[in-house]
Amino acid sequence: MTYKHMKLNLFAILIGGIILLQSCETKKSYISKFDEFVSETSSNYKNYTDKDWVKVDSTFALLENDGLNKWRNELTPDESKHVNELKGKYYALKVKAGFKDIKNGLNDLIDQTESFLKEFTSDSTLNK
Repeated sequence: MTYKHMKLNLFAILIGGIILLQSCETKKSYISKFDEFVSETSSNYKNYTDKDWVKVDSTFALLENDGLNKWRNELTPDESKHVNELKGKYYALKVKAGFKDIKNGLNDLIDQTESFLKEFTSDSTLNK
């Protein structure tokens, strides 16, 4: 076997090992991933764009649906409660982000209304 073949075999074994490790998600690693995800979302949600939310929502859906379906029957009551708390916190972050958008929209509307009224009342032809 040549050195090149040995390198390829080693590379193939290494990739196979990585794939195997990734597919061997444990209940504990699932909960840990969910924790990290919600923590990261909590830290950054104020700066998320609509495009960011699409990605974040997609990740949440995978964690909520695929992950939870896989581990639901093996979660202890405390673990189940913790996962539900994580889901609740995520939903609250989504609502808070939505309120921020509403607040920004209202501020824009106020600015527009002020400039409209200023322009409307400054028209001398209406005063006659």
